[in-house]
Amino acid sequence: MNYMKKNNLKVLHEFKKYLQSYYQIHKNMPKIDRHMIGQKISEKNWDTYILIYNFSKIPGYKYIKKQMWTNISDQIDLLKFLVHTCWDLKIISDRHNILLNLKLVEVGKMWGGIGKSLDNLRS
Repeated sequence: MNYMKKNNLKVLHEFKKYLQSYYQIHKNMPKIDRHMIGQKISEKNWDTYILIYNFSKIPGYKYIKKQMWTNISDQIDLLKFLVHTCWDLKIISDRHNILLNLKLVEVGKMWGGIGKSLDNLRS
């Protein structure tokens, strides 16, 4: 298994840990918030999870992977923004905000490392 694929799987695993935490928090959100912003975050979570999985499967050229990498990076940033918005609106507690943001920051750091290794690829 090559270095890139191994790191993608680590990121996928780390994102899954974030998902598990999010869904524990999501089910305790007030009903109206769970079905509005909570649903939007859930959709973005699954979109991002699937994109990370697909990224590890495509054998594409560097420029294709780089475009896909940028898209996933944007998704992770959007998730951070939506989680922060939930906290701003007092939908989630300070503790939950910190927990989710720490997990997303960890995913972001790992994803950034993959981006750096993409820059070092040829083709």
